[in-house]
Amino acid sequence: MRKKLRVVSFFIFALLLIATYLIYTENENLTFNVVKETPRCVNSILDNPTQTTGNLSVHFLNVSQGDSILILNNNQNILIDCGPNGKGDEISAYIQGLGISDMDYLIITHTDSDHIGGCEEILKNFNVKMIFMDGQVKDTVSYRDVLKLIDKEQLVIPDVCFSTNIGSGVIQFIHGNVNSENANQNSLVLTMKYGKTSFLFTGDCDSNCEKSLLNQEVDVDFLKIAHHCSEYGTTEEFLDKTTPRIGFISVGKNSYGHPTENCLLRLNEQGVRAYRTDLNGNIIIISDGENYWVSSEK
Repeated sequence: MRKKLRVVSFFIFALLLIATYLIYTENENLTFNVVKETPRCVNSILDNPTQTTGNLSVHFLNVSQGDSILILNNNQNILIDCGPNGKGDEISAYIQGLGISDMDYLIITHTDSDHIGGCEEILKNFNVKMIFMDGQVKDTVSYRDVLKLIDKEQLVIPDVCFSTNIGSGVIQFIHGNVNSENANQNSLVLTMKYGKTSFLFTGDCDSNCEKSLLNQEVDVDFLKIAHHCSEYGTTEEFLDKTTPRIGFISVGKNSYGHPTENCLLRLNEQGVRAYRTDLNGNIIIISDGENYWVSSEK
C-alpha cells in the first residue's frame, strides 16, 4: 500500500513539474541570448554625436522604492521599468497627461517587483509596440501577471551591443542576462546619446554587474545611480570611469537603508550632483543635444 502511495505521489509531483514548466516556457523567447560574459561593444554609440530634432526629455518618476523612467523625443517614447506593484496606474496617468496613448518601447531591466510590478497596468493601458526584457524567468506573481499580457511578436531579448533609435537619439544595450541567481546582476543596462549629451541607465546593476561595465565605453554626462544607491555599487572606480555631472537616484521609504551614506559620500567626493526622487519628486532633464536643464517638483 505504501509503495502504491509513493508511486501516486511521485506521479502527481511529476505532473506539477510539467505544468510549471509549461507556464514558464509558454513564451519561448524568454530563454534566448543568455550570456556568461559581457562582450565589449567595439562600436559604442557614445563615440560620436547624433543629429538632434527639438529637445529630448528624460523623466525620473517618483514611484517610491522602485524605478520608472520616461524618455521622449520627436514623437517617440521609451519607458524604462514600471515601478513597484500598485504604481502602474499612477505612471499611466502621468504619461497620458502628456498626450501619449501609444508606447514605442517598454524596457523591463530585470524581474524584481520594484521594476516589473507596475508593468501589468502599463500593458493594459497602452498600445506597447516593443518590449525588451532580460530573459530571466522568475517565480513571482508580478512576473507571471506581466508575462500573460505579452505577445511573442512584441518581445525582444536584446543582444549586448544592440542599438536602436529613439527619435533623433540612439540607445545601446551594453549589459544583459548573465544567468546569475541574483536578478540585479542580470539587469539590462543601456547608454543613450543625443547630440553631444550622453546618459547611462543602470537598472539595479551593482556588484559584479557594475564591474563588467568597466569594460565598456561608459563616459557619460548623466548617470542613473544603480540599485537606489545601495552599498554594493557606484564605486569610486566606477565613478572615475563614468565621470557623470549629475546622478539620479530613484528611491523611497525602504528597510534596506537606501540610499546608503557611503554611496552618497562617494558621489559627493567625485563632485557628482545627486537628485533623489524621495526628496525632489519627479525630476525632468531636458537636452537640446548640447545644453541641458534640470527641473523637479520639490
